[in-house]
Amino acid sequence: MASLIEEEVARLKLELPGSCKVIRNQGSYRYIVNLKIGSTNSLRVRFAIPDAYPNTAPDITVRNEFETSTENVEAVSSLEEELITSAKKLLGSPMLVQLANQVSSWLEKDPRTFFPNSIVEEKSSQLETPTTSRVKVNPSSDSEEDSKLPPLRTAADVVSRILWDKQLDPSCVIVGYLDRFAGVIEGKFQDFCWDQPISAVDNDTLAIPRHRIQYFKYGDVKMWDKTERLDLVFGSTGSEVRLHNLVRETGDSHTSQAKDEERDRWAIDGEDLDIDYNTIMEGMKEYKNVNRPNFFLGVRITEKDIRAKAESITEKIITLDSRLNACALSSACFHITLATLRLDGEPQIRNAIHLLKNLQPALKEHFSEPIVLTIDKLDHFYGNVLYAKVEHNPKLTRFAEFIRGSILSGGLRIVDVHCFSPHMTIMKINRPTQRQYGLPRTIDSYLYQPFKNEYFGKQIVSDLFLCPIAADRQDDGFYQTVLEMSLESFAG
Repeated sequence: MASLIEEEVARLKLELPGSCKVIRNQGSYRYIVNLKIGSTNSLRVRFAIPDAYPNTAPDITVRNEFETSTENVEAVSSLEEELITSAKKLLGSPMLVQLANQVSSWLEKDPRTFFPNSIVEEKSSQLETPTTSRVKVNPSSDSEEDSKLPPLRTAADVVSRILWDKQLDPSCVIVGYLDRFAGVIEGKFQDFCWDQPISAVDNDTLAIPRHRIQYFKYGDVKMWDKTERLDLVFGSTGSEVRLHNLVRETGDSHTSQAKDEERDRWAIDGEDLDIDYNTIMEGMKEYKNVNRPNFFLGVRITEKDIRAKAESITEKIITLDSRLNACALSSACFHITLATLRLDGEPQIRNAIHLLKNLQPALKEHFSEPIVLTIDKLDHFYGNVLYAKVEHNPKLTRFAEFIRGSILSGGLRIVDVHCFSPHMTIMKINRPTQRQYGLPRTIDSYLYQPFKNEYFGKQIVSDLFLCPIAADRQDDGFYQTVLEMSLESFAG
């Protein structure tokens, strides 16, 4: 008998022949459903469906192959946000077909925003929702002159070139991308994860959907710009300037400066540095990478049974591969992240502390009953992060959303790349440890396969911790803490 997900996927494939591609068993996802919208297949919608669907929402991403303006990028980002919000409201019931119909409704509002230089024709076939129609996009005859423009090579092509071309120094490359809240901002190429999809990285890793990239600079000179149709990397738009000439003209001074800053960045990001909190705050004043989280707000794991079970599993894995000892987290550090933030300097840190303290009365009013989490089964993010699952808990989701919304309303910045997906990391291969210990990129699945169905235990949400990510540990082994807020009194 077909499962709920299989029935939904079959219906989508029937209603969208040739435009719905399904991939099974990718990492921690049971299905990856990719929809292509429009006759040119330029708008792509991706649903990454976990095992716990529909009690857990799919991870949703939207991109447009033909984005040429900030307005277009913002429209795609808004659509993505709307789908994510709708998915959260539909938890517990089938939602894929309804979300697909929602895409159609959005396109009907203003299709030219999504498909520049195009006209809209109503598609004859519909999903069964009577009031919803789909759109089909064809090239406009009015844009004949634009259609003759040579195609601009994509941002993904530029990323690939930077990664493999040994004549380019990635530390000299700056990326300009569209942030949903701050507009177009810049970050260093090396600060982002490029070798894994967005769905594969954890909350402490910075990654950008390719469709949000607006331009690349080498030093202070633009070498690719989507809006300006500038391409000095491949020359796809007819530019006579060549990339390697630009590299030589940039000179060695910028490379040297960038490498110095890179060393400083790793010094700040390192997890085992012997520095106190005052030193961290002082260093943040000169830490220019504003696009990477440096604090997390989380719930500490205090139950001894959960810690003991995780320690037992990691010890058995390390017995089979001793190199992974460097990747195992101390049980004293176990926590569940509710949000990762960027707090620059003492004023923002104090503001965050003040804001969270002032939330206590509202939290007591709205969450008077204790939140009990069940931690059960082992899973991974694309092989490099091993974690214990937190079973879907609507009260925890509402709790986290309430706090995150309050943080944003208070003018502070949350820097997350995922929808809220609570988990307890027990082992992680990140870039610094991989380089230092010569580790593989992933943890071999045979090492943790025997423990995938292990039950860890239950944890009551009793405290909130605001901690700097890149700090030394306290005497008890947990992260340095700038705020510990007790929630025990909320249970009445």
